[in-house]
Amino acid sequence: MVYQPRNTVAAMQGMGLPRPSPLAQQEVMGSLPRREHDIHLLSDEEQAQSDALLESVYERAPQMRQFGFQVKDSRDQYAVLPGGEESRQGRLEFYAPDETGPPGGNHGNPYPGHPTMELFKPLTDYNEDVTQSILGDMLHHLPAVDPEFAAMREEFRGTLTKKQVAEDKRSHLNRGETRSFEDWMEFSRLDAYIRGLLYPDRANDWADVYTDTQRELGKKIRKHVERPVEETK
Repeated sequence: MVYQPRNTVAAMQGMGLPRPSPLAQQEVMGSLPRREHDIHLLSDEEQAQSDALLESVYERAPQMRQFGFQVKDSRDQYAVLPGGEESRQGRLEFYAPDETGPPGGNHGNPYPGHPTMELFKPLTDYNEDVTQSILGDMLHHLPAVDPEFAAMREEFRGTLTKKQVAEDKRSHLNRGETRSFEDWMEFSRLDAYIRGLLYPDRANDWADVYTDTQRELGKKIRKHVERPVEETK
């Protein structure tokens, strides 16, 4: 779940302004209130742990290396939900560089200043593929730093059928979301669609959700995400 990943960028687009460049986004985010420590300098142990977990990810998707991801391994514990309850389902959490987390829930980005994934115990409990899981969570960050991915994500949004949108609205209502349907779609559900298509978990609950058009677009998106470094434009 993501609480403060792209709010400023989304607001600019909502006013009809173009999506800013990655550098411009950093400048915008830098003007906002941030945590006490803007950039966490990882210890040698933390960096070694993160690098080890990311090695197989970058072998599969070398373009991802340029975005400065970090990973924290907390697979000895469960994530904490708002209200203090442990989550027995949350396998991992993505934090934007300035993510502070929801009140009463997770502590926010453990490595402020870096796009970060934190792995939790259910990832082991459900015997999930760690590389696949990390890659799927990285997709949360790409709309803010990869214009081509952002454009394909919007293209995917445009393929949603009336039946899919109706199911999305039912799901939003049944979950008791405090966010508006539009915010939930932007910061959670749409990413779940693309993640389930590109990097499904073992349950693969999204397998029968997609249209043929969406599956073809998914191939295009995945090819972009996993393209070799020499194809950088």
